[in-house]
This record gives sequence, structure tokens and C-alpha cells, in this order.
Amino acid sequence: MIKLILFITIFSLGNGNSLLDRALSDFRDHSYFISLRIKIKSSNTTKQLIIENDDLYRYLKKYEKLNTETYASMLRKKLVSGKILKLKEVNSDFKEVVNLDTVNENAKKGKDHFFKTYFTESGVIKKE
Repeated sequence: MIKLILFITIFSLGNGNSLLDRALSDFRDHSYFISLRIKIKSSNTTKQLIIENDDLYRYLKKYEKLNTETYASMLRKKLVSGKILKLKEVNSDFKEVVNLDTVNENAKKGKDHFFKTYFTESGVIKKE
């Protein structure tokens, strides 16, 4: 699942107006979701977490004193390189990504199979 999320993120790279650039510069409520590996210093654990971009920005602005440009640049580098973001602790805005074997198996069958399995032709997530 982690590889799939990274694939979708990196697949969109290539020009200055990529999906990743749009996601990292969207600070409105209900912005894009960002998934990354985070080392939580307070519990000495590393987890794959997901959070809305605006929530992560507000968190890092509060605790790391980052402005929008520094935030977007730093996070882009972390996502593209696969490096871990280190945080003292996380709040309830962060949600853990659970690794599901069936999703991993479908991802290994290729993106066409994966998208046909989980999404309609119009891009909406299929209901079970």
C-alpha cells in the first residue's frame, strides 16, 4: 500500500504544475491528503500516516515555525525521496495507514487492474 501511495504521488511529478505541487500548495480546509512515513519521537515508532495538507501545514507552522514556501519545499523533498519526517508527537488529525494484503496483491497486478478493482470509470471509489 505504501508503494502504491508513493507511486501515485511520484507518477504525477514531472512539471511545475504537478499534482504533488498542487497538493502541497493547497492550504484550504478539506485540502488534499498527504501520506508519509513519520517517526514519532515521543513513542520512538515509525508509522505510515495520512493527514490533510492544511492540517499538516498548521501543525508544522505551530511546532516548527514553517512558512508556506519552506513547508512545501521540505515536504516535497521528503515525499519524492521517501525520507521520514520526524515529529515529537502527532495529534488526532493524523491517521495510520493500515497495510492490507489484498490491496498490495491488486497493486502488483498493475495500475489498470488496481483502478478497475477499486474505482468506477468516472474515478469514484467503488462501494463494496
